[in-house]
Amino acid sequence: MFLRCEGVAAICNALRASLLEQFQKQNIQPVREPNRAAIVLTGNVEVVQERVSREFGQAMQTRTYTVDVSGETRDGSPVSMPPPRTFSFDAQFGRERLDENARLIASDITDKIRAFWNK
Repeated sequence: MFLRCEGVAAICNALRASLLEQFQKQNIQPVREPNRAAIVLTGNVEVVQERVSREFGQAMQTRTYTVDVSGETRDGSPVSMPPPRTFSFDAQFGRERLDENARLIASDITDKIRAFWNK
């Protein structure tokens, strides 16, 4: 497995860490080179909305992100991946929201990989 992630670095890093954790649990071997991977995953992270508000005397900068992941085997065959996930959080106060969503995305991706291998 190899993950290529484009877009917001903080989201890509959280997704990468969660995927590595899931891969270890599922005995899926990640690789550092895409040409050595059985499946190459490509993640695209986009900011789709940004708003600033004041809550409890604090400025909150909430961004909404969409994470879309596609998968492809070494020979170019598509691997079904979960639908894009959209979520929001404030980077200063809501890091656990990012981690939670990264774990959910990683779990869904791992399920799709297992389903692909089992068919």
